[in-house]
Amino acid sequence: MTRVRFIYEPNQKIDYKTKLSVSDVVNPIEIVSTTKDGQKTKLSGVSGNGTEDGMIYSFSSNLLDDPQSLVLKLRGEPGKVYDDLQEAEKHMLELKIK
Repeated sequence: MTRVRFIYEPNQKIDYKTKLSVSDVVNPIEIVSTTKDGQKTKLSGVSGNGTEDGMIYSFSSNLLDDPQSLVLKLRGEPGKVYDDLQEAEKHMLELKIK
């Protein structure tokens, strides 16, 4: 299991409505792992939930032998329904986490 944790700004009071809004935006789809030789592996989302200070998401894992990079992919426009996968991929956000 690979986990990603998002934490709200420390010492900030965030109301429930704002937390819901943030969770709509921060909704990871997958992690792409790249090895030294350029081999890519996709880790699919397994679960996710809110925590007291943010959110935590779990992804399926494999034998990640010292990946050179991990890129988290997020939906670009929350709530938008896309006609096809290629259009959705154009709007995805990518965060390099390693």
